[in-house]
Amino acid sequence: MASIVIYTDGACLGNPGPGGWGAIVRLADGTVVELGGGESSTTNNRMELVACLEGIRYARSKGVTKEPVEVLADSKYVLEGISKWIHGWKQKNWITKNSEEVKNRDLWEALDRSAGEMNITWTHVEGHAGIPGNERCDEISVQFAEGSEPYLYDGPATEYSIDLNQREPNPAKLKAKQNRKSSSKPKGPGTFYLSYVGGKVYRDPTWPLCEARVKGHRGAKYKKCGSADEEREILTSWGVKDA
Repeated sequence: MASIVIYTDGACLGNPGPGGWGAIVRLADGTVVELGGGESSTTNNRMELVACLEGIRYARSKGVTKEPVEVLADSKYVLEGISKWIHGWKQKNWITKNSEEVKNRDLWEALDRSAGEMNITWTHVEGHAGIPGNERCDEISVQFAEGSEPYLYDGPATEYSIDLNQREPNPAKLKAKQNRKSSSKPKGPGTFYLSYVGGKVYRDPTWPLCEARVKGHRGAKYKKCGSADEEREILTSWGVKDA
């Protein structure tokens, strides 16, 4: 495990919509700093990229160059992009294999420059599964997306309440997540309640479950739905893709 660790996450209430990002940086000198910010109109992918970029920039501002750094994120878009896709994009002048311009090129180029000057290992962690560093970054990003400004820690690692060495999912939370995922798609005809909270789509069988999910989340979207076709129409109207 690298002595310098960066956890990152992003969130967006709508796509596009108000968004936020969060990062935690633990330096080799035994200090930890939480970073975060928000934008009034953005996308979830941009917030995921900004979180990584700002975490790396902070480490560089503290003199980190050749020391091993581990960046941990739950976004496969970021991890696959920076470790695999970006090489082809640059060779093709930022055009995808589908002959389209690469989205978020400005952030990809900035991340490529910053990461290229450091010794980084990219690690995928399971999101919303009880991994303390990931959960804390999610809290920060969601709060910024909602328009609030959370307290951000800056101090010694010995006094930091989050265990950054714990990166295995909590079994109970992981099982609950898997159960939600397996039951989230409608298995047949019937009414369910579609919602979009924190950049993620949820499908609840009853209104009380949906209400509990969206209550208190500014910018959350929700609607009663009766079919897969209706779901696609609703998600399209919300600007949500690849749900």
